[in-house]
Amino acid sequence: MIQQIFFVEIGTEELPPKSLRSLAESFARNFGEELKKLNISHGKISWFATPRRLALKIFDLCLSKYDCKIEKRGPAVSKAFNKDGSLSKEAVAWANNHNISIDKIERLRTEKGEWLYYRTKTKEKNISKLFVSVVTNSLLNLPFSKLMRWSNHNMQFIRPVHTVTMLFGNHLIDGKIFGINSKRIIRGHRFIGKSELIIDSADQYPAILYKYGMVIADYEERKNVIIYNIKKAAKLLGCEIDLRTDDLLIEEVTSLVEWPVILTAKFEKKFLEIPLEILVFIFKKYQRYFFIYDKIGNLMPNFIFVINIESINTEEIIFENEKIARQRLIDIEFFFKNDSRYNLEYNLQRLKMVLFQKQLGTLYEKTFRIKVLSRLIAKKIGANIYQVDRASVLSKCDLLTNMVFEYTDMQGIIGMHYALRDGEIKDVALALKEQYQPKFFNDELPSTKVSSALAIAEKIDTLIGIFGIGYYPKSNRDPFALRRNTFGILRIIIEKRYDINLIDIIQESVYLYGDKLTNCNVVNDVIKFMFDRLSVWYQELGYNLNIIQSVLNCYPTNLYDFNERVKAVNCFNSSKEGKNLIKINKRVSNILNKSKTKLFDNVLISEFKTPQEVKIAISIIVIQIKLVPIIINKNYKEALIQLSSLCESIDDFFKNVKVMDENQTVRINRLNLLKQLRDLFLKVADISLLQ
Repeated sequence: MIQQIFFVEIGTEELPPKSLRSLAESFARNFGEELKKLNISHGKISWFATPRRLALKIFDLCLSKYDCKIEKRGPAVSKAFNKDGSLSKEAVAWANNHNISIDKIERLRTEKGEWLYYRTKTKEKNISKLFVSVVTNSLLNLPFSKLMRWSNHNMQFIRPVHTVTMLFGNHLIDGKIFGINSKRIIRGHRFIGKSELIIDSADQYPAILYKYGMVIADYEERKNVIIYNIKKAAKLLGCEIDLRTDDLLIEEVTSLVEWPVILTAKFEKKFLEIPLEILVFIFKKYQRYFFIYDKIGNLMPNFIFVINIESINTEEIIFENEKIARQRLIDIEFFFKNDSRYNLEYNLQRLKMVLFQKQLGTLYEKTFRIKVLSRLIAKKIGANIYQVDRASVLSKCDLLTNMVFEYTDMQGIIGMHYALRDGEIKDVALALKEQYQPKFFNDELPSTKVSSALAIAEKIDTLIGIFGIGYYPKSNRDPFALRRNTFGILRIIIEKRYDINLIDIIQESVYLYGDKLTNCNVVNDVIKFMFDRLSVWYQELGYNLNIIQSVLNCYPTNLYDFNERVKAVNCFNSSKEGKNLIKINKRVSNILNKSKTKLFDNVLISEFKTPQEVKIAISIIVIQIKLVPIIINKNYKEALIQLSSLCESIDDFFKNVKVMDENQTVRINRLNLLKQLRDLFLKVADISLLQ
């Protein structure tokens, strides 16, 4: 049995920095899943990633079925030969059973005696084939959408592959990955250290790369080196740095360098007059610089940056970065001063010349649709109507500023700062920035009701407009970010507990577009799209799909209401009462689904033939009355408890009453009674879908 370290490194051209961690983690996860499929046991899987490589080390990997060295001990020599020196029947049988050629048989001498012996490495090809397959499958299932071709073959990967190394212990695994032969050669840093290294065994990695190649292959180690040295550099300047707000930047920088070196530089104090958020945003995104602050929180005219090389000319590197920073600051200062000649509202009329979308009109038209829609939302959530109106009018005005034209990612942020400059109310200015939140999965939500109203309206208008002309997201194509917008709407309404009915705002949005929309089913299409996103989100939160679907079947267009139902059903589902209610519900639904008779809401008391029918009818009326305030208050857990009180009566009904009676009038009346019962259950969820 072989139990060793398996090592694989894929050397590439520069990998995308913002996805390097996820690529490496997925590589490790996929590899583990591939081994699990093959029932191959293993220990810890460690992943490594730099801009030019993805690597894994799998410890204690056991290949009992794929041994490189095959050793077979045969019968004792004393029994292996006949008197004439030929092999005995026992020896021949042993050789035939193991497909052993007679000329390959050796003798094994031990303290206990001498035996026939056979050893070979004929299964190396099987092991190589195994590892090549596992590595290839693990790489092909990485989360990337765009592939590249290179050289003269049709292989595709996220970036061109230049080297492949696969080792099992000190044994080189033969084979090709993306057309590249596995070799013992791994590449060091481009400019420092050895450019090529020979690795003899898996356990040498990553130490050999660090010592001779000047590469820190361990991602977390490299990240910690960067954090430690940034803090050290700030401390030497007598300043503070809070890297908690820079985690994404730290991740990006870690993914850009293989041998991080930290340097500090400065800029002119006069540029501190530019709003802090504008400076920090632009320099983080476009220059990847870290700003530092004095002990009372004021921005200092210094910055810290990370380079990927040790150099004797650090002063020159610092000078070049200060030069780049200064030019960037001059541009920002120019745009800021040029935009300051007019107030933000000056751009409102100019929006008439800018298209939102060819079929959907201009940004000016979008602005006033948003104004009406956000006012409707403001009334529902209790936001200040005047402030919402004002924020809506100004919401797109910063799109025509010089600053946003140059730095498009600053939209909203620039609007907020220019609105504050113009003397607008703080919540109005803040809403201009927060209308685009949340921008990603874990992003912060709008912080005020004014911001929330504008954010929901802005997203709904885009969603209805694009769906209204038949443009739907397809696979990885979503140019108007409809999935992100939808998720944003869901999060704002649910997490802020806003009592809003989607139908109201969707229908209002459709009305505001007038005859611009061509999709007659836009309302249903948007609701379905939102429900699909809702289902995915709640599954990620850990809710069972059947529970989610049981609530969605009730068409809960009030999202906060949906959330309360799901929580109640999830809690009730595992209880004893819940199991009884589910069982009864299934029976009621099965009977009604099999019946092809047209049913009605009313039952005829005069047609009751048994006391069980009377009891159920009275119980339904009592529960209906009880449920009114409970449902209004969205106390669905209590509603389910009330409904479960019917279980005993329903059981008694089914034991003593024949629903499908020969008499048509009696039969229909009893089916109507069951329909009333099911409608009562549907006030919470379609419990028949639960298991």
